[in-house]
Amino acid sequence: MAASDPNLQFRTLRRAALLLGGERKLAEFLDIEGWLVSRWLEGLGHPPDFIFSRCTDLIESMSQSGGLKTEVNGLEVAQRLNDSRKE
Repeated sequence: MAASDPNLQFRTLRRAALLLGGERKLAEFLDIEGWLVSRWLEGLGHPPDFIFSRCTDLIESMSQSGGLKTEVNGLEVAQRLNDSRKE
């Protein structure tokens, strides 16, 4: 799934980072350098399609499973999802 809309790419990466607990956690999940995630979230360049696909897969799977399994992280994720939907 390719995303030619830079705004969609930004929102997807931002949501994935929020779900995982930040840019560093997203970089670890994607097995890439953290500066790349920071760069993309600053609007400097665009992630490759496979990165976008992994982020959309993450968001979809967490939405279907109800988010993270631990109680503390689950509450944090639920709040972050609610906050990001308001934007």
